[in-house]
Amino acid sequence: MKIIRNDEYDIWSLVFIMIPIVLFFSWVLLQFFGIIPVYGPNLYIILTQMPFIISLILYEVIAASIYLVVFSDKQENKKKNAPTIKESKQATTLVKSLETQKTKRKEREVKILEKQKIENQKCVDQGHYMISKGQFDDALEMFEKSKQICLKQGWKDGLVFAEKMILECKQEKSMEFENLMIQAKSLNGKGKQLYDKNFFMDSIQIWTEALNKYDLAIQRLPSLKEKESINNYKRILRENICYSYIESGNKQYQLAKENHNEKNIQRVRELWRMAINDFKNAINQIKEHSLNITYKGMNSRIKSMELNLKQLQIEELCLSADEDIEKAKVLVDSDIKGAIKCVQESISKYFESISQAKNSDLYDLRDNLENKLEAAEKIESELHEKRRDSYGIEPLKPDITMIDEEGKVESIIESPKKKGIISALREYEFIGGQIRFKLAIINNTNFALTDFIITFEIPDALKWIAHEPNYKRKGDSILIAKLGLNEKKSISLYLEPISCMNSPINATISFHDAKDKPRALIVKPKMVSISCPIYFTEKEVNLARVKSLKENLTHHDKKSFPLPNPENLINIFESVLDVLRSRDIKLVSKTLPKNNKYGEAWFYGTTKVGKKGHVIYLSVDGEKKVLELEASGADADQITGFLADVSRETREKLLNKNLISSENQFLDMRVSIASQLCPYCLEYVSKSLIEEFSNGKSIICKKCHAQIDVIEPITQLH
Repeated sequence: MKIIRNDEYDIWSLVFIMIPIVLFFSWVLLQFFGIIPVYGPNLYIILTQMPFIISLILYEVIAASIYLVVFSDKQENKKKNAPTIKESKQATTLVKSLETQKTKRKEREVKILEKQKIENQKCVDQGHYMISKGQFDDALEMFEKSKQICLKQGWKDGLVFAEKMILECKQEKSMEFENLMIQAKSLNGKGKQLYDKNFFMDSIQIWTEALNKYDLAIQRLPSLKEKESINNYKRILRENICYSYIESGNKQYQLAKENHNEKNIQRVRELWRMAINDFKNAINQIKEHSLNITYKGMNSRIKSMELNLKQLQIEELCLSADEDIEKAKVLVDSDIKGAIKCVQESISKYFESISQAKNSDLYDLRDNLENKLEAAEKIESELHEKRRDSYGIEPLKPDITMIDEEGKVESIIESPKKKGIISALREYEFIGGQIRFKLAIINNTNFALTDFIITFEIPDALKWIAHEPNYKRKGDSILIAKLGLNEKKSISLYLEPISCMNSPINATISFHDAKDKPRALIVKPKMVSISCPIYFTEKEVNLARVKSLKENLTHHDKKSFPLPNPENLINIFESVLDVLRSRDIKLVSKTLPKNNKYGEAWFYGTTKVGKKGHVIYLSVDGEKKVLELEASGADADQITGFLADVSRETREKLLNKNLISSENQFLDMRVSIASQLCPYCLEYVSKSLIEEFSNGKSIICKKCHAQIDVIEPITQLH
């Protein structure tokens, strides 16, 4: 009987076939060898066991048949499903690939786990650092992030630690909130004390600090009730600040009235401007924060003071004319010619005053000025009469006449009551870091005057940069072809201060009269004063105070310098800082330029004489390639002198450090443009581009392709 087997062991064949056979033959052999006792011969034994043997054989046949029927199909299926050698290799490769992927996956998981550990530690370290700096909101954010990482990774110890630190941060934050509220309340009381003592600007500063404390307290996420209380406190503080501005404005207004009675014009001007600024600040507070305070009366007061400022300018001119009259009275016996010039100057000033009064609708003042003008003309007539008497001759006729085109006669020489052939008015002002010197010439005749040559004598401390209108210039002279009958023409010179000075600007006017006779007039010298302030600063101030002070100062000026090489931006910035630090002023705040882009610094100083506060602001912009130096103070001449002195010293410092190759590389950009030079490459700039720049448009240099953004041009500053 053939039994089909496979490589794997089949237990059913063992049970049904092999075990019965082994047991039977073992029993027969044991009987045959006498191990098991039997009775009778061996053959007998065999014969007596024959039925059993036959039964066993039948059993084996049946069992084998059943095995073949039941298990043959199973063995065949196993053979069919057995893999081939190629398939076995592919399966082996697949298993190895799966194992490799599993290994890599485990490695990735390990790396991710390490990264999570590092990130968690970083969050914890940053949280501790922010706690040390008092930045509890940021610390809370870090520990919350650590908590989420620990929760995701199942780090129980880390989770407990993060929750502990979050609780500590919240407690510290609550304590800080309480401290901020206490500090704000203390500042509020201090501001109230200053207000009661009429120190209004100081109270504004203190209350502003209290507002900042309340703003910080709100950031600590108080309850809704606490937040509502804080907002109410802030509203009260803003109203207090508004009242302080109003009281300060009223105080300045009253002081201005008192000084006006004493004819202290300069002080009155400063006080009225400060009062206007205070009232405007109060109105801005009311509008910005919707305060329940009416400001209609303040608008009326502002308009009144603005009109007063116009009147003050006229009165100042009138007082100057009065001084000329008094000076003429002193000179009448010793210098009759000088006395006449003084009276003529006063008449010109009275005319200018009357014109300004008319334009400002100050009719009452204009009537008084006209009376003064009439008296001055009478004095001039008397002086001319006295001058003739001193020559010992009498005029045959009151006028010298000539024939006009229609055959009629007109006088070309003034009678004792007439003005001179021409009048010259001169004045200067500080603007854009420059001095603008104005000269106006007036033809007082009914005939045209020609061939004007106006020659200026400019002090060495000033550099003639530009002039307007665009009259022809020859050296230090301006040429004007013609001045029509009763015509007035003005010239403005833009002068760049090189250093501080106190010198006169002289001018001589030569021309031809209606008879083509040459004439000349020496213009009265005009003293120009530029003082460099000496600082002695003891008081420490914060940035908020400095910015507030800057807004309240009356004079602001700045210079803009090119930065052709932005890679030297930090060195140039530090050089200017060194120049500023050499003065006795305080550095309040400094932000260094990052990536050669933007930086700034704030300085505060107090003048040794007068104890006046000055604010200096320095900024650099690497993208626009511009450095700006701005100064604010109470006196225009000190601001201009300060800017001139710092610019000169900085220029020398940059030359010594080889950061620039010539002085022209560090001039005010408006000066370069006015000189028809590109501030960056110092090449010629066409008149058409200069005209665009003067009209407020940015221009691009055709040589270096640098863009020159709009800066208030010298000839457009008024």
